Amino acid sequence: MKKQLVILILLLSFSHCLVTAQGIVIQGGAHINITGGAHLVITDATFENEGTFSAGTSTVSMRGSITSANAQITGSTATTFYNLEVNKSAEAIELGNNINVDNTLSLTSGSVNLKGNTIQLNSNGMLTGVTESNRIFCGSGGTILKSQDLNAPSAVDVGGFGFAITSGDNLGSTTVTMGFESQGGGQSINRFYDIQPTNNSGLDVTVVFSYLDSELNSNSESGLDLWKNDGSGWVEQSATLDAVNNTLTKSGITGFSIFTATSSATLPVELLFFEGERTGFSEILLSWATANELNNEGFEIEESFDGVNFNKVGFVEGAGTTSTAQDYSFIRRQQQAAYYRLRQVDFDGRFEYSPTIYTPNQLDEVQIEVYPNPTTDFLFIRGGSDVSVYDTSGALKRARQTSSILDSIDLRELAEGVYLVKISTPDGNLISKRVIKQ
Repeated sequence: MKKQLVILILLLSFSHCLVTAQGIVIQGGAHINITGGAHLVITDATFENEGTFSAGTSTVSMRGSITSANAQITGSTATTFYNLEVNKSAEAIELGNNINVDNTLSLTSGSVNLKGNTIQLNSNGMLTGVTESNRIFCGSGGTILKSQDLNAPSAVDVGGFGFAITSGDNLGSTTVTMGFESQGGGQSINRFYDIQPTNNSGLDVTVVFSYLDSELNSNSESGLDLWKNDGSGWVEQSATLDAVNNTLTKSGITGFSIFTATSSATLPVELLFFEGERTGFSEILLSWATANELNNEGFEIEESFDGVNFNKVGFVEGAGTTSTAQDYSFIRRQQQAAYYRLRQVDFDGRFEYSPTIYTPNQLDEVQIEVYPNPTTDFLFIRGGSDVSVYDTSGALKRARQTSSILDSIDLRELAEGVYLVKISTPDGNLISKRVIKQ
């Protein structure tokens, strides 16, 4: 018979000891406080947190060989661990909620199924022990992420995720998110990276993208190349493949966004742009367009207030399969500043995410002015910095740092048409505006 250690409404402390349990349930109002480097071992069972877990400098080990559905980290409370070890002789563990790790997430033996949840590594957090048999994967979405300051990084692999960055530039606070859904309508490998630095224009960066053989998703490894999508479609990068060490290396990257790999000659160019504009104190107009669609059921609109934890707030039907450009919009009633992304869903259940955009509240919005629009020559920007101008294919046409008071950017040599202007706000967020050049 399985035994569970059920913690009721009390304060229980462990310090410098080994505690072995067949399942732990921290009930609402209860508090486990580990004041030293204790080692808590969960064998063939679940860690469920409905109360408070204070990890101290402890290690929690998930062990055994039971199926992953019965070896979970779950509960209504997102748990923060110091060290979390997966050391199972068989099967994976599953997440039933988001978790945070302060120090080390160690895959000694066995894997983690995200099941649509997020692992956030805090400032000293690192992922270790990843192999073909010990890895993170997703049965239904989910990501692992970490933020770190990068100033002239040299082969820095944030969080140990497998995306090494080298640059002489100061990227500022940089969030690296790794996900495991195939991109481009299911044509890419089952891994992608979304890189979001504070400073993201005019860069000169070398990246090394790592992958596992188990993530190839029927792609030919010998034909793999790196692809990048900044919201305007997938662009092949002509990277150098090292099939022995499972890496793709590319120099001369001028800006970050979403990266994946595929051996396909093309990835669907779906999203031309995705932008948000506040049209009233409590109303946001989200607009996007696709160049073509294949098996597209529609778009789930997801909202977040911290840029990490997203919730679905709406759905817009897609056009199925079409080679004709499609325009879409969605009105969200929201007073607060928020982040938004699209989850494009195919009829067969496959999906991929758009880049994330930020919509300030009304107070922030009035701090940024872009005029005149349309313009024939100069575009004036008041209140922003780090301005980048992209055409509808996603090509960077202009980039410069501006003062937070009033500055201008010269568009006289650009062809007539629609351009996307991305501007950093004073608090470090990014907003986008469409501008017409006449």
